[in-house]
Amino acid sequence: MSPFARLRPVPLFAAFLARCFSVCLAVSLAPAAIAAAPAKADGPGMLVRFAGAGPNAGRIDIVDAARGKLRQSLALRCDRVHYGAGVIACLRSVAGQGLKLDLADRSGTPSITLGFPNVLLASRVRVARDGSFAAFTGFSAGHSYSGTDFSTRTYLIDVVRKRLVADLSTFKVVETDSLKLPAKRINVWGVTFDPKGANHFMATVGAAGQVFLAKGDATAKTLTLLRAEIECPSYSPDGKRLAFKRRNGTGGWFPAVLDIASGRETVMHEVRSVDDQIEWVSNNVLVYELARPTSASGSAVELTDLVTRKADGQSKSALLLPEAGSPSVFD
Repeated sequence: MSPFARLRPVPLFAAFLARCFSVCLAVSLAPAAIAAAPAKADGPGMLVRFAGAGPNAGRIDIVDAARGKLRQSLALRCDRVHYGAGVIACLRSVAGQGLKLDLADRSGTPSITLGFPNVLLASRVRVARDGSFAAFTGFSAGHSYSGTDFSTRTYLIDVVRKRLVADLSTFKVVETDSLKLPAKRINVWGVTFDPKGANHFMATVGAAGQVFLAKGDATAKTLTLLRAEIECPSYSPDGKRLAFKRRNGTGGWFPAVLDIASGRETVMHEVRSVDDQIEWVSNNVLVYELARPTSASGSAVELTDLVTRKADGQSKSALLLPEAGSPSVFD
């Protein structure tokens, strides 16, 4: 029980004065660099990361989801970012300290920062639609999913209690007659929370070069294998479909969508490899980042562009915002 819960009630006038004092003190001590809470605008917004170089690298912007037009910039700087129900999860690398996870409000003001010194490179981060849980993946060895010689850590965070729940690699993997792990050592990455209840989620389980879609249960601490060759899943808002990346046979990935009820997959062609956890703008529209060829950027910074496309597989992707990445719908 909080120590404040044991305090005896004070007279009404004293309470009023105490309230005025606390409000004035909070206002006077508020950091000037923190942006004000973003105002509502017509149409859906999107939280994105500026993926260019220079002093604004990693800056978090709120843009128009349909046109990519800038609405507001926040004071946060992140390597990966995601939003859900008033919670911003900002994942960033700090030299010599590993990864830091900032849990912030809509304005970008952090309420707590969690440190993970054994994880070096940010990869994926997700917040549940109800804001109750967050999860992130970072590389502890190796820097790419394209090979087999890499090691990840994926952590589940209780946002409400602001504490670590578990390292998902410690969960029991439940195999089936047709789906069995080829090795005992596993990596887990790409968590997406079930919109019907964040206690359940989907994730990728990888072992010895093979990848599987797995359904996670935070209470039972299990990962049940469901299907092979589905990587970095992402629930649609209605929970009926999963966007994911499908290996294209040349070392990269195509975007794809799985209808959960029927098991039907729709694989979409893309001119550049999709090494991202695809986000849903709506039940019919996808958004994801595409990395530019290294020779085109002429910089050590990997530039990415955001593109959108319909999830039906019939239309091509279209550029939404250059030099941007890590998108999530911002309500």
